[in-house]
Amino acid sequence: MLAQVSCPFDLILSGAFGMLSLRARLSIHIILPCLFMHSPPAIGAALSLKDVLQYSLQHAPKISQSQQQLRIRGWQYDQARAKFLPSLDVTSSQGLQKSVAPPWADRRDSFTAGPGGQLPLFGTIGLNLSETLYDNGQTQTETEISKADRDITAIATLQIRDETLLGATRAYYNLCQAQIFLETNQQQYQLLGKQLRLLEAMYHQGLKTKREFLRLQSEVQRTAVQVRAAMTNVASAEIELKRSIGAPLQAGQMTFSLIPAEIALTQKIAFPTPMPEAALSYDARIARLEADSAAHRVELARRKNLPQLSLSSGVAYQNPDYMGFQGRPQAQDTLSWNLTLGLSYNLWDNGTRRHDIDIAASQQQIHSEDAKYRMDMMSADIAKLMLSFGSLQESWQINMKLITMEQGNLKNIEVDYREGKIGYLDLISGINALLSAKINYFTTYFAVQQALAQYHFYEGKIFDAVAGI
Repeated sequence: MLAQVSCPFDLILSGAFGMLSLRARLSIHIILPCLFMHSPPAIGAALSLKDVLQYSLQHAPKISQSQQQLRIRGWQYDQARAKFLPSLDVTSSQGLQKSVAPPWADRRDSFTAGPGGQLPLFGTIGLNLSETLYDNGQTQTETEISKADRDITAIATLQIRDETLLGATRAYYNLCQAQIFLETNQQQYQLLGKQLRLLEAMYHQGLKTKREFLRLQSEVQRTAVQVRAAMTNVASAEIELKRSIGAPLQAGQMTFSLIPAEIALTQKIAFPTPMPEAALSYDARIARLEADSAAHRVELARRKNLPQLSLSSGVAYQNPDYMGFQGRPQAQDTLSWNLTLGLSYNLWDNGTRRHDIDIAASQQQIHSEDAKYRMDMMSADIAKLMLSFGSLQESWQINMKLITMEQGNLKNIEVDYREGKIGYLDLISGINALLSAKINYFTTYFAVQQALAQYHFYEGKIFDAVAGI
């Protein structure tokens, strides 16, 4: 198992986070882990599991997309809060203006060539400060909805990060397993080839029959086909690993440091016993926020169906000739203010507002039922995972012992075969039994590793437990 590297990340989270805003904490959750990552491996260096996961955090498309989505939600929340603040607008216009009397008008009426009776040039400027003091609570409710949506996206971003790490971990273990299977099949091929050469010499000496020679030769060829298939599986697993971490698929641009068979055969595995709590999962946290958001949407629809009471105020400054075309600019400026109380109530809208309430309430019910379904599914998946650990542990221990037994059996079979005590079928059976024991062991070993990664994902700790950051 790869060693974990300690990091002050948890200490920073527990100590300094209490003094930071939620937005700052969410940003640190996403950005800070990247700051503590070690430098990327040198060009041409093989990537270990830790390097693979670090690369994934920096290049996986889904992580980048989720971070962009979180930024958008943050901006939307800022916009919602900005509605509580005053609005300051400046307006200005310049141009030409001329007023003349029509032919039928009395020429004695006063008409001017411009705003001041002199030049046709004019320039106006205005400054308006406005503030909505009360709007029936709609802005507050919309802000709460925007906040819930931002927090949902923040948790979803962490979930996508962990899902990406889980996918990369699985792909890495699949590649390790495919490589070990290839090496095991190559060893099988070499072992059978050695036996074929010995049998061929004994056949030419008249000690073995042609039938035995041909049957063993066909077994060697069958193993060669299996080696070729294993090579294809390795190439496919490597492509899938690169795809999962956002790496270029071209061959030779990236290599991987894989778990060797010797490590897999000797490593001690600790099987977990505490069951992860579904209520602490990302899905559960998102479901709770979605419930809050749905409740606020119902409340917003209800408020819109009530009498609309609003209170607003404003201060305005106007100057119709700030450029001084018609005299002193300050002589014509004005300053005004207002405080407005408004009341409106919809008497009939063909049931539109009432239907909006029904729609929001139905969507709230859908969210509630969907959240319960997801929690039931996750609880069942966690229970099945914990049950699988017992079976995997037993299989892992049995297959480990079986390999030792089959290795001893094969040595005895080889001696008996060379002495002519047993036939070639017994030899082939012994060789295949050892191969089967190894395949079963490595299959179980990597199934355990993937199950442990899934367990840490349910715990919400895969970022620390697997990546070792």
